[in-house]
Amino acid sequence: TLSNVILYANAAAGNDMGAFLCWMAVRVLEMHRVLKPTGSLYLHCDQTASHYLKAMMDAIFGRKNFRNEIIWKRHNTKSNSTRGLPTNHDVIYRYSKGTAFTWNTDAVRTPYDLGDPDKKALKLYPYTEPDGRRFGFGSILAPAQDASSNLTYEVMGVTRTWRWTRERMRKAIEDGIVVQRKPGNVPLQKRYLDEQKGRMLDSVWSDIKILQGNSKEKTGYPTQKPLALYARMIEASSNPGDMVLDPFAGCATTCVAAEQLGRQWIGIDIEEESGGGDPRTSGARGLREYGMGCHRSDADGSTRADGRRGACGPRAVLGIPEAEGEADIGAGGAGGVGEAGRDAVPGMRVGA
Repeated sequence: TLSNVILYANAAAGNDMGAFLCWMAVRVLEMHRVLKPTGSLYLHCDQTASHYLKAMMDAIFGRKNFRNEIIWKRHNTKSNSTRGLPTNHDVIYRYSKGTAFTWNTDAVRTPYDLGDPDKKALKLYPYTEPDGRRFGFGSILAPAQDASSNLTYEVMGVTRTWRWTRERMRKAIEDGIVVQRKPGNVPLQKRYLDEQKGRMLDSVWSDIKILQGNSKEKTGYPTQKPLALYARMIEASSNPGDMVLDPFAGCATTCVAAEQLGRQWIGIDIEEESGGGDPRTSGARGLREYGMGCHRSDADGSTRADGRRGACGPRAVLGIPEAEGEADIGAGGAGGVGEAGRDAVPGMRVGA
């Protein structure tokens, strides 16, 4: 049970860890409450508390609703340590409420490197055209051969049940897409590497690096994450028009990524740095730079919307579109004890 998880963490790692899990559990319980059946929740953390957070998430969502442990390899470390291994990754847990969650496979593909294809790409696309385009051959036979089908006809002297209509086949032959490598052989389709969707990612993501000091994305917020990281999760687990909730919005990277992808979004943060003070550390600045407004909820419950420095102050709700009800994708972040929630990853609920 959730209470046991917190008690064990408290006994094993001390009062700070127990207090941290209590603090996180209340928020994750609320995120679970508002998560749609089609949604997903992504929880971003590091090795300080990842194992305790996983047990907490299992207790709240149920072990059967655990979907992935994603390892984000932030950078390649250069360490001469002789007493251990350098730390260069974060952990992102993905959970759903059930089996109806949205999942867009094309969002978790990475483009092939056409200049330096990997071994798998070279095996699948071993040939090159005179202009350098790399290609391979693929079957155009229908999965089931049926002599009575209207897709059964002769192509280059070979009669089979094909996947294409006669008209499409004729056009493909004219365009040189369908070829017969030897007389009597079954015709094949030329498939070009540069026309493919890309390589499917696994649960180790090493293609998105941590932001460097000279990055144009940098706002100065201490735990800012790359837009590409957030965008990948939002695209994978939501559709345009869906709602993205980040209750640890930090410098509003989740909100910016959601806006760029045509999602509705809500961002919440209690930190002064999320909106006030130096504009280089402000979530308001991040929103303004992308042409997005912000909406502030003051301590007395009054609200105002403006674009001035500090408009998104303590307990700010960054850029709330008019929307009610459940969120489509939510975000939760934890950087370890005392660091929780400073810049969470998207991921709470995805769905229409």
